[in-house]
Amino acid sequence: METGSYAGWQDYSQNLTKLIAAVADVIAPTQVRRVGLRYVNQITLPDGHETWDGLIPDHVLGLAAKDSPVAQAIWATEQRVALKVDDEIQCIFRHGLFSDTEGSKKYLLDYDIYRESQRGFDVTEISQTANALHERVWLLFRATVTEDLFKYFS
Repeated sequence: METGSYAGWQDYSQNLTKLIAAVADVIAPTQVRRVGLRYVNQITLPDGHETWDGLIPDHVLGLAAKDSPVAQAIWATEQRVALKVDDEIQCIFRHGLFSDTEGSKKYLLDYDIYRESQRGFDVTEISQTANALHERVWLLFRATVTEDLFKYFS
């Protein structure tokens, strides 16, 4: 299920559970191999900011951070990080700087979080897994933006 207008986890999870239940009723799968959520955030550089310093933590910005000797030369970055969140959950985190076709400076925060293991298809268990994935990805999101950028979203 994909949306370009995310109203929040409560609404999304209710619709997701309805979709999972419909799949169970119509297709009646017996197994599920992967349960995952993907959040793709393309954030426009807020007004009053020339760079992402103070918005994205330096440990995430890496070579694009203000103290880097090559920061001024960078016009785009891309990094892919594979994270083992716990014994069952993994996340592929992609992030970086880019400019859209209109030249707006943007930052990509892309979290593909999932549990991959073969299990019986159970609507309640899949919904509970999705909730657990959402909780974990929320913590990852908060670790990859500063308080100033978080306030900008509010």
